[in-house]
Amino acid sequence: MKLRPPLLLLLTAITSLAAETDPMKFPGDESLYFYRADLVRIVDGHSVMLDVDLGFFTWHRKTTVRLAGIEAPDPTTPAGKAAIDWLKTRLEEASEAGDLRIRTVKGDDTRDLNGTWGRWFGVLFADGVCINQEMVAQGLAKAQPKKD
Repeated sequence: MKLRPPLLLLLTAITSLAAETDPMKFPGDESLYFYRADLVRIVDGHSVMLDVDLGFFTWHRKTTVRLAGIEAPDPTTPAGKAAIDWLKTRLEEASEAGDLRIRTVKGDDTRDLNGTWGRWFGVLFADGVCINQEMVAQGLAKAQPKKD
């Protein structure tokens, strides 16, 4: 049987999607430390409070997370308020839809990093989009690696 090119492409896409979601396939390290989360509140332009689903009916509640690698303006300035408003809108929508994810940031000793204010470092994803990078791209924050 000869397959037409569009049908062949569709079958190829379905096969590759099935391989990616196969529960019997061992995941690589890229899928480790990646959790579903619910937004509790926005702390400031680069910190949020989340309820993090660790699996097995275990939640880490009211976890304060510092968005790794970015620095938002002071929350009392107009630019800081704009960053907070944008973040609130974006994360509330994703949280309500169940599409908010966090990847924790690991140190050299493979432990989760937390800063001087007790916040855990993380990278947030809403609807599959990296919020940390999107804030920088939108001009709402500056890239600032290793700053707490």
